Amino acid sequence: MGFGVKLHEIFSFTYHAKVENDLIEHEFDHVFAGEYEGEIRPDRNEVGDYVYKELFEIEKEIKDQPEKFTSWFKIAFPKIEQWWKERYKVEAPTSSQISGLQKE
Repeated sequence: MGFGVKLHEIFSFTYHAKVENDLIEHEFDHVFAGEYEGEIRPDRNEVGDYVYKELFEIEKEIKDQPEKFTSWFKIAFPKIEQWWKERYKVEAPTSSQISGLQKE
């Protein structure tokens, strides 16, 4: 993404999921976090697109359009969200924040 940061493993997990084309994923995944404030300059040969969204926006999209997300991300997201809220002492979004979002 055009920058480097120190990463810390926040958790790991194993999952087993059926995916498209009658395939099965059975993986041991590690989730890392780091902090960066600055310009993002991805290598266009490696990155087609990226987006930044608030946690409550991601949560709503997972509920409304689960097919947009990988199996592992849907499993990991609640743990990421919990870690974020504990680390940054943030409250859960209000229902009006969540319901106020319009579908893309």
